[in-house]
Amino acid sequence: MNFDLVSPVPFPLYVGRMPTDFPSLPATAVLSLSEHPPELPEGYRGLALPMVDRNDIDSLPTRNALNRFLLRAHRLAANESTYWHCHAGLNRSGFAVVAYLHLYRDLSVSVAIRALRAARGPMALCNPTFERALRDWYGGPEEQDFEPFSVEQYLLARDGHAIPSIDSRPIPMAEWDSTQPTDLLTFDTDSDD
Repeated sequence: MNFDLVSPVPFPLYVGRMPTDFPSLPATAVLSLSEHPPELPEGYRGLALPMVDRNDIDSLPTRNALNRFLLRAHRLAANESTYWHCHAGLNRSGFAVVAYLHLYRDLSVSVAIRALRAARGPMALCNPTFERALRDWYGGPEEQDFEPFSVEQYLLARDGHAIPSIDSRPIPMAEWDSTQPTDLLTFDTDSDD
């Protein structure tokens, strides 16, 4: 499994790829940000906020939906190790983890992003729309300016050459409501708790 420890205290918070081998996970509490959350085997529990990874503000959940999801996630993460994932463990899970670290582990948005990237690598949270939303929603005035991630610059630094420009038009996906978080067990979106 491909996962990394992002925050060790009070309980470990891990971020990684879509789980395929559940017994190898470092936690039994699984938080999914994938548009198609996995079915959890017996002995595991989790929450899901289905998201797609697009460079499009309209594809994000609302701030209120994210906050409700994170409140429920905190009930797990404050008491046990948690495993946060999307497909690759980079953008969607990174988006939620940065917001969680800011809201519940008292990190600034910029420090939370650095912690995520230190653990998962420089491509973590490379979707500039996700980073912009985090900074707009939760960041202070000093956190608003940032350099959007550039795949070309990353490859140039890593390999000494870049690839030709990538067509970034969204790929059509099945219809789903990104504003409604769902629980793999019992997530009630209308509840205030």
